[in-house]
Amino acid sequence: MTGPGSLRGGPVVDSLRDLAVRAGGRILAGAPSLPIAGVAADTRAVRPGDLFVAIRGERTDAHTLLRDAFAAGAVAALVDREPEDRWHLADVPAGVGIVHVPAVLPSLGRLAAAHLSLLSPRPCVVGVTGSVGKTGTRQLIAAALGAGGPVLVPEASFNTEITVPLVCLRATATHRFAVLELAMRGPGQIAYLAEICRPQVGVITVVGDSHLETLGSREAIAAAKGELVRALPAYGMAVLNRDDGWQAAIAARSPAPVLWYGTGPGADVTAADVRLLPEGECAFAAVVRGRRIPVRLHLIGRHQVGNALAALACADVLGVDLTAAAAALGAVEPTAGRLRPLAAGPLRVLDDTFNAAPQSAVAALSALAAMAPAGRRAAVLGDMLELGATAAEGHRHVGAAVAAAGVSWLVTVGPLAADIALGAERAGLPTERIHRLSCRAQVLSLLPGLLDATAPGTTILVKGSHALGLEEVVSSMTEWARSRGS
Repeated sequence: MTGPGSLRGGPVVDSLRDLAVRAGGRILAGAPSLPIAGVAADTRAVRPGDLFVAIRGERTDAHTLLRDAFAAGAVAALVDREPEDRWHLADVPAGVGIVHVPAVLPSLGRLAAAHLSLLSPRPCVVGVTGSVGKTGTRQLIAAALGAGGPVLVPEASFNTEITVPLVCLRATATHRFAVLELAMRGPGQIAYLAEICRPQVGVITVVGDSHLETLGSREAIAAAKGELVRALPAYGMAVLNRDDGWQAAIAARSPAPVLWYGTGPGADVTAADVRLLPEGECAFAAVVRGRRIPVRLHLIGRHQVGNALAALACADVLGVDLTAAAAALGAVEPTAGRLRPLAAGPLRVLDDTFNAAPQSAVAALSALAAMAPAGRRAAVLGDMLELGATAAEGHRHVGAAVAAAGVSWLVTVGPLAADIALGAERAGLPTERIHRLSCRAQVLSLLPGLLDATAPGTTILVKGSHALGLEEVVSSMTEWARSRGS
């Protein structure tokens, strides 16, 4: 989660009685008429008048935080533990409400689903999933649809069984659209999230290697991602990537019509005259059912063209003016950790530390090669997690792309990333240009000397799975620049 405002929804129920009915629970304390202003699942997000949802997490059982939630202003709590099990009725302040349910998480989902269903008018929900590119595509879709009316969109990757309901609870009748990212850790999760938000439009970016460790095969990943499409109503629309061969089988199971986007043949929404600009940005003509619309993106990488086409496909489906939607795409800026260029004195850092998979790493290396001249490219690449039995192959594939990108030096971080170094070496990158490190601390120790020896004007790509914390490496690079008065 990303801070105090990250786990809060809007007004959801009129009273404690209403909460108990919608959540399928019983009142243990408090007046049935007690009003509730909002909902929070993080004590840092609680505001006066809120309901606090006591979720049992992997590290913390929020039932132990009830006193903190009430001190912050919560007027009620949703619990699934009985009194005297991690909490005590004697600790509940006078006038505070407690509703007990069989399980908090499903009850939170029920609250969110009921909230959306009772809105009039109800926002049109666009669900977005995929192995890579979910967040960037969600951001572009929200921008494109914003040209046609108010859009509910999470400010970060709130895509789990906790955060998707909380985003849904922020919806109001003034929102024309809602763009929600749906994550997947196993079979049934996307189906569960889709049952809550009931999307009318479903977008799939790419079926890739992420989650192979959990699901075992690309076929299983495709089936899990396809849960979004199978949840669509017949009057909805599946917006699928024609360039991804795994999506034909998904399309065959869709109860809704399919609109294809992509840069190759057979797409309904495609691109022509794609040009990479000096800073790695793209300009192209979007071709939407035969109509050409000029687009210029301020995002880095050719792969952003496909994401933008998905956004324009959604705009077309939902009746948003395409010229206005294209202009809105041009206003989208890179966000932290997602191919965002940063100045570091005489150097430039390409911060892509939010996450990593083989497909996104290769795309980032392609962007690096496009935006920096030969002899002015370098990379710090960490482990890519959740690849299962394909981990070694995936990392070596990225290593070959490193060599093809012509980097001046490569730093690998972690035991899995050693295969990136091996792949790069086998593809022709000289051994003396490769630094194999086991952890982030070693990188931080090596960096100052390495950066001192790096040619001015070099762009350094930093990328790895989020668990590695490589954003600290990015911070160290900018601190290095400040320490030298740059």
